[in-house]
Amino acid sequence: MTSSYTIKDGIKAYLDFIYVTLIWFVASFLGILLSLGSATLAFYKVISSLSNLKKQTYVVHTFLDEFKRHFFRRVLISGMVIIDVFGIVIAFQFAIVQNITWLIILLIVISYEFLIGMIYSLGITTLFKIKEDQSFIAIIFILMHQNIWRNFQLLAPVIVLVFAFFYVHPTTIFFTISICIWLQLVILKKSLVKFLL
Repeated sequence: MTSSYTIKDGIKAYLDFIYVTLIWFVASFLGILLSLGSATLAFYKVISSLSNLKKQTYVVHTFLDEFKRHFFRRVLISGMVIIDVFGIVIAFQFAIVQNITWLIILLIVISYEFLIGMIYSLGITTLFKIKEDQSFIAIIFILMHQNIWRNFQLLAPVIVLVFAFFYVHPTTIFFTISICIWLQLVILKKSLVKFLL
């Protein structure tokens, strides 16, 4: 592989990551967040396809195909997730205003479980096909609590993303969110390939 090819490849991947992030934002917010589930899973699928440099990925076509698949079921899931997030935020505000320490600690644990559960669900749905005789929720629950070090590795890119958004510049999210998802997919694929195949 020549160095010019590598540079060209890197620039193309960089632009594709930004492009798919923009499509994800438009698809999520035009649906007033109800299309968030379908758009996010499509986002994960495109990032996974872009990771394979040997295969040509058509970003818009791949995104739209995945976005349309099981759309209404994903709208219901998006609605439930949005309600959960608002519930956690309101409970946090209440706990902080009332200075209820035990509730703040409980909400931090719930937030951690919720976030890590979403990462595993989206990553495993993207990378692996779960057999019909296996319970998806049971597998996610086992994996979430199987290896705490892997969980910290999966959360590290999210922390970098939040830090870049608040302390570098908000526009960094257009690139860092794609890198964050790509890193999570790499970690999940390396650590779970033997477990799920």
